Amino acid sequence: MNNELNKEAFSSSDITALVHYYRGEVHRMNTWRQRLDVTTNWAIITSAGFLSFGFGNKEITHFVIVLATIIVTCFLFIEARRYKYYAFGDGGLLSLMKIFLQAYFHQIKNL
Repeated sequence: MNNELNKEAFSSSDITALVHYYRGEVHRMNTWRQRLDVTTNWAIITSAGFLSFGFGNKEITHFVIVLATIIVTCFLFIEARRYKYYAFGDGGLLSLMKIFLQAYFHQIKNL
């Protein structure tokens, strides 16, 4: 009787729905990861541009470096906010994987 309950735990339509939901969540996590990479690239390009501009010409004051620091700090806050949302979504995705895969493999083991 225990095997009959395990067979009915996940129907093929349930598994298909969870697989599509998982694929959607993975795509969403990849999008957040790309957004993090873009913000990091902005900070690197801004730093390199301001440093080469600030040190490349003797007439320009070094206040440009302070300005670059302020802009990079803004990028840091943007990236921190994006990472917070990425971490929330990633935790939910890992929970889904643990709960579903553990139940699914336990079901196969008992068949």
